[in-house]
Amino acid sequence: MTHAETLCAARAQRLKFERDQRRFRSAHVALRQVLAHTLARAPAALAFTHGEFGKPRLADDAIE
Repeated sequence: MTHAETLCAARAQRLKFERDQRRFRSAHVALRQVLAHTLARAPAALAFTHGEFGKPRLADDAIE
């Protein structure tokens, strides 16, 4: 498991219901796949940070 997957799994575990955990993981997988396709990169090569309100964003070095 990559570091990003570990972080995503840890954040998903904070949700109370299994249904919500699955939705959280699915949304983050989809985000990574769409961005990877758009940027012509491997999904595992993308690095994310989180903004002030917890929203994910690409790390600066992921878009160079």
